[in-house]
Amino acid sequence: MKFAAYLSGFKHSISLLGKIGSQDAITVAEKTAFNTSHNEKRPEIKITFINSATETHIKKYSRQSLGMVTETPQAHQFEAERIVFKDTDEHEGFILLPDLK
Repeated sequence: MKFAAYLSGFKHSISLLGKIGSQDAITVAEKTAFNTSHNEKRPEIKITFINSATETHIKKYSRQSLGMVTETPQAHQFEAERIVFKDTDEHEGFILLPDLK
């Protein structure tokens, strides 16, 4: 695989775009969690290889732009008024909202 581009990287993974012949290919490497009960075992890496990657694959593994949504007090009040029932039990509490279908 010939390297073409860096798609994205996070704390535990990296996604790379490459070419095999004339076809796009994606390699994703993810570090697996450390096993705390067996420290003598080396950490493992999970490799995902996508041959003949489509534009959808490339978008999926590319860095995504982030957006932030802020809620106004009016929007919060509107949502709070829609609550049908609220159980405030600390461990098994729940909120019942109307079906929006």
